[in-house]
Amino acid sequence: MSLKERCSNMTQANRYIGNIIRTKNNQEIIEDQEIIELVKYHPTKRIDVNKVEWFKIKSRPPFNKPALFYKYKTSRKEDDLSWKLCI
Repeated sequence: MSLKERCSNMTQANRYIGNIIRTKNNQEIIEDQEIIELVKYHPTKRIDVNKVEWFKIKSRPPFNKPALFYKYKTSRKEDDLSWKLCI
């Protein structure tokens, strides 16, 4: 079931995805299909999920709050993204 079918509005989608994110541990690789599908809709970053090595939850400075990070297979650089913007 897609996120659009599961949630009728952005508030419900934010809660639903937020709950998934909160259940993950720091440095844990994300294999949740809904998260992987969601990142395709980021408005400024064109993420090719087929070329991504992993998605992880990591602490993001300066407030050290959990954030979604990704790394491409062909790169050593990690980058973070806002899953809320994807919604």
